[in-house]
Amino acid sequence: MEFHFSSFSIILQSPIIIIILISLILKLGRKRFKTNGRASSNNLPPGPWKLPILGSIHHLIGDLPHRRLTKLSKKHGPIIHMQLGETPAIVISSPEIAKLLFKTHDTAFAQRPQFPAIEALTYGWSDLAFSPYGNFWKQVRKICTVELLSAKRVRSFKFIRMEEVSSLVRSVSMNVGSSINLTEMFLNMSYSIIARVIFGKKTKDQDAYVSIIKETLTSSSLAFGVSNLFPSQKWLHVISGVECKVKEMHRTCDKVLDDIIDEATSKIDGDGDGSLLCILLRLKENGACEFQLTNDNIKAILQDMLIAGGETTSLTVEWIFSEMLKNPRVLKKAQAEVREVFGNKDFVDEMDLEELKFLKAVIKESMRLHPPTPVLLPKECLKYCEINGYTIPVGTQVFVNAWAIGRDPKYWSEAERFYPERFLDSEIDYKGSHFEFIPFGAGKRMCPGISFAEPNIELPLAQLFGRGGGVSLNRYSVVRSFKGKHELREIRILYSAMEFRFSSSPMVLSLIIIISISLILKLRKRLIKTNRKASSKNLPPGPWKLPIFGSLHHLLGGLPHRRLTELSKKHGSLMHIQLGETSVIVISSPEISKQIFKTHDTAFAQRPQIVAAEAVTYGYITFTLSPYGEYWKRIRRICTQELLSAKRVRSFQSIRNEEVSRLVRFVSRNIGSVINLSDALLNLTYSITAKATLGSKSSDQEAFISYMKRILRTNENFNVSNIFPSQKWLHRINGAMRELEDMHRTSDRILDDIIAAAKSKTINADGTLLSFLLSLEADNGTPEFQFSRNNVKALLQDMLLAGSETSSSTMEWVFSEMLKNPRVLKKAQAEIREVFDYVDENDLGELQFLKAIIKESMRLHPPGGALLPRECRETCEINGYTIPAGTQVLVNSWAIGRDPKYWNEAEKFYPERFLDSEIDYKGSHFEFIPFGAGKRMCPGINPALSFSISKTAHHTEARRWQLTSVHRHRTLAAVAVPLIGSSASYARESPLAFLFRLCCVLRRTHLTRPPDVMEAVSEFSVVDLYPSIGVLEVSYRVQEKNDKLHGEVDWILENIVTDPRDKITVGGGGGEDLVDILLRLQKQNDLQYPLSDSVVKAIILFQLYPPCI
Repeated sequence: MEFHFSSFSIILQSPIIIIILISLILKLGRKRFKTNGRASSNNLPPGPWKLPILGSIHHLIGDLPHRRLTKLSKKHGPIIHMQLGETPAIVISSPEIAKLLFKTHDTAFAQRPQFPAIEALTYGWSDLAFSPYGNFWKQVRKICTVELLSAKRVRSFKFIRMEEVSSLVRSVSMNVGSSINLTEMFLNMSYSIIARVIFGKKTKDQDAYVSIIKETLTSSSLAFGVSNLFPSQKWLHVISGVECKVKEMHRTCDKVLDDIIDEATSKIDGDGDGSLLCILLRLKENGACEFQLTNDNIKAILQDMLIAGGETTSLTVEWIFSEMLKNPRVLKKAQAEVREVFGNKDFVDEMDLEELKFLKAVIKESMRLHPPTPVLLPKECLKYCEINGYTIPVGTQVFVNAWAIGRDPKYWSEAERFYPERFLDSEIDYKGSHFEFIPFGAGKRMCPGISFAEPNIELPLAQLFGRGGGVSLNRYSVVRSFKGKHELREIRILYSAMEFRFSSSPMVLSLIIIISISLILKLRKRLIKTNRKASSKNLPPGPWKLPIFGSLHHLLGGLPHRRLTELSKKHGSLMHIQLGETSVIVISSPEISKQIFKTHDTAFAQRPQIVAAEAVTYGYITFTLSPYGEYWKRIRRICTQELLSAKRVRSFQSIRNEEVSRLVRFVSRNIGSVINLSDALLNLTYSITAKATLGSKSSDQEAFISYMKRILRTNENFNVSNIFPSQKWLHRINGAMRELEDMHRTSDRILDDIIAAAKSKTINADGTLLSFLLSLEADNGTPEFQFSRNNVKALLQDMLLAGSETSSSTMEWVFSEMLKNPRVLKKAQAEIREVFDYVDENDLGELQFLKAIIKESMRLHPPGGALLPRECRETCEINGYTIPAGTQVLVNSWAIGRDPKYWNEAEKFYPERFLDSEIDYKGSHFEFIPFGAGKRMCPGINPALSFSISKTAHHTEARRWQLTSVHRHRTLAAVAVPLIGSSASYARESPLAFLFRLCCVLRRTHLTRPPDVMEAVSEFSVVDLYPSIGVLEVSYRVQEKNDKLHGEVDWILENIVTDPRDKITVGGGGGEDLVDILLRLQKQNDLQYPLSDSVVKAIILFQLYPPCI
């Protein structure tokens, strides 16, 4: 399978892009300071905090823009100021201020901003929607309102609407029992009506033009790109590719329009066909306008009509259906009204639509909650004016959030509820005079096509609900159902396509570029200074570097410890890499690690203070990450002499025995079932550590463990802000800091409850680590060292995190290696059974071969791959190279454990190498340092060793594991054990693990949307490459899409499995089909690998969509 990386990885790895960004900074520097200086002198409305260069654009990430703007307005007020790159913007979210804009200062805000991407499409802004305010715009508007969209003209197109709506109803009626996509049907109907109104009879050219317009409308979402945020940088529009694509589509569109106009011109001499095109051609020929109407003007106006009249109408009808399907009461009432007014007529008469009061109320209520354009097209301030006491400078863009206004609780009771009756006795309409309800806008720039849109919305609804439509309630109330063996009938009511486009990936990619720009601006001086300083040092060799990012690109494409090992083979065992601002030394040999851990141990006894860890470590007071000094020495003494001493570890023997026995019983009870041993081992280690640390199990304890797991996962991810520590704002925009702070607050509150419960008991009564620490707190330490509540919490957190994940990871690798090496497994079992009948922890010292297995597993798979980083406290020299103070040091224990200079057949799992060897992992043999060495060595070897040997002995002895002929896939005769690692690379190494991943992806993919299937399975995007940048995952709506797709496919498969009518045939004939076979096999008890419901569903999914295999 080929994996396609997103364009962000190309941006990241391309020095050309970086150079371009730097050149942009040089060009923007003066403009930025000039703009900021001018803005600061104005009395602007309040608004959210801004980033350099980028301004406020990052606040729009994470949700649809109108929703984000609504949240911001609740915090900053109904009129807020935002800076979108170079462009100042005002956002209005209340009817009162909207009235000032559309009525009091209407002329001052009658201009449209002239976006670069729109110029070609609008024939030089000569259309109605985007042409500059002035005499030309007034004349075009007069043509539209008087000639093209008057009430008389709209009535003249009645027969077109009737024909197209009838075609829609027939299509729905004929396809009962088949897959029906109402979204597409409504869109095609809307475009067909408006196209026939504009051009007359259908032609091949007309269909081609409509198709191009749809594509153009989709691509015009690119208009909200980097070039519009920085309009002074014309070249940005070129390199982004938008200009080229827009011009190409415009040329194609223009050519088709020319052919249509040439054909229509030949009919003007006669009566014509009454189309809008013929009307405009007559006006051009007669010279009836106050200005010379050109072909380009005609094209621009017609294009406006097609775009505005097609997409928004279908969108409104979609939302109406969506709301009525969620509210059956409203649907029944609307159907009853239609049938009461029109009786048994097959076709609804458009002249009687005025009698459908409730249907009109339904349409209004839907538009209130879901206006066709949630944020109205922007306006631009033509002259300085004052609104609500704030000064609005010339050139400021103004956005009116119609979505927020329609949900303002000051004007709408139960504003979030769909309740059409609120409009029945109300005079509120959408004609622009009631500013609490402005789906079509208001003022001079209000949409002129309301009278055209109304019958296009009302007629299809009335026809579908009438007798002639033949549509009953139960056909719409059930959105999805199954019928027959192969047919899936689905009525899709989708959310707004326009809303999706506004927040789609091109905007995200543009934003990433802008973030890079902002970062470059802030880092430029710092990096120049750092590079000059570094160039004067005698640093170790290393790989080539990119500007800004340094050596980061060399770590892409594999697990970090593997990539570092590959680099060390090329550049040496002492290597320098630059990760952003951070200078790092990587050590991959025992000789040099000895210098770090022994010769210069004090110089490298510091831990780097990672910004993201500050909150969760109570200000770096945990043992693991606290700075080297007196405090750390005292905490270490407490840990080694009191908390983790051999005596203390022995005192928890009963806890270990109890929890390990519970796991063994669980495995024994589930013979014949699929067991995820990875999860089982992880839960076991957390349970033992938690009981030893906090005491007996409780709901608070389980909640605390859950949050510890989440904190660890978040901190494990690569975080871009850690390589640029001077840029504090990066923590905020990537979402990591906010997420960690939220989790820490919750876990801290839970820990307070646990401590409060423990304090109610006699101090040190239960022998837990918490009891001991509380006794230290009660003694209040010494004047030099005050032991506070936060010290207690920090140590408890350290014990839980360090004592659980590493132990379970070690056990997973031990089992994985033994399952791949049956000889080793049999030898271990024989030793255990020779030593004792039942595993006793006191006799574990006799299990020499089992200890050798654990050592050999740790040699090949040390927990974490690389040891926790250290930091150089003072400049020192190693191997003739200068290591500056502040340099981080990474010791690659994974590479050291596979060094062929020290290990024969280094890649082979051969535990016997340790049987007659004095090598151990206590820090004195530098070729084997899974727990580190020196002052910062892990102090928890005693409990970890006891724990690992005890677990391995119990499990190896408890089940007589018998490997089948397919042992290469790590399966057992009685139990399937998916030892799935925590990284994508591990999945690539293990065929079984990769199969599990593929099945999971397929299970989370919609059955009927092939593009989604292929995207989910075969493409790694920017989210995969940078999982720590939470903003990307939110922007791409990964979790939302996955949850939605998973729910849909699981619902479908569940119905196929449970409903006897819904079966998938194997050969196309009658008799027993695939579902029958799988369900029959599932009931058999003699299967080597039992078929769970999930496995049955996965097999059916592969059968239904084999191209994914």
